[in-house]
Amino acid sequence: MSNSESASGPDEALVWHLVRHGETEWNRSRRIQGQTDIALNQSGKHQITQLGERLATSEFSAIYASDLSRTTESAQIIRGKRNVTVQVESELREFSYGEWEGLTFEEAQARDPEGFATRMAGRNVDFAAPGGENMLQLIDRARRFHDRVRSQHKPGDQLLVVAHGGSLLALLNCLLGLPAERVWSFRLDVASLSIVKSYSGVGVLELWNDTSHHTRPHQR
Repeated sequence: MSNSESASGPDEALVWHLVRHGETEWNRSRRIQGQTDIALNQSGKHQITQLGERLATSEFSAIYASDLSRTTESAQIIRGKRNVTVQVESELREFSYGEWEGLTFEEAQARDPEGFATRMAGRNVDFAAPGGENMLQLIDRARRFHDRVRSQHKPGDQLLVVAHGGSLLALLNCLLGLPAERVWSFRLDVASLSIVKSYSGVGVLELWNDTSHHTRPHQR
């Protein structure tokens, strides 16, 4: 008996394919992106192309992406020639870091050592960088997306969701019904694939942060 059957019986699941966007120059230089609209770099395009090849035979009922260019471009690359529209969703935007956006992690720590320690080391879900949002706010908008999308689909549908590290972690909390604080128990690499199967009232994590499709990037 599979893990899915043991948890939920033989019913069909609504399958969520969760993809973090490919690399950007700010990822590479360790700058805090948040909701700043930074495009994929060449390495990121290559990573996502490889992931698209891995998913080439997947039949998606719907494709959703954050409205930032690094995610919409990633979604379009994976979409390929499928006759499925990429639906752009502002609720999937990355965590807003406010005044920290554009800073390296070292610069943010130097500017606001107490706040940086609270957010990065303390993992406080109530903390917001100046002008930004806290994790509870991010989970609330991820839940609005989750509830709406789940009501629009039926068991057996395959969904592709292309978003960001923070917003996908928030969505995972909704899919698995986890306490808000557990969002920090997971990590996501760029251009990674994760899969969650939703049964009636039960979410089953089938695959997490898989980057086995990555190979050496082309020379830039």
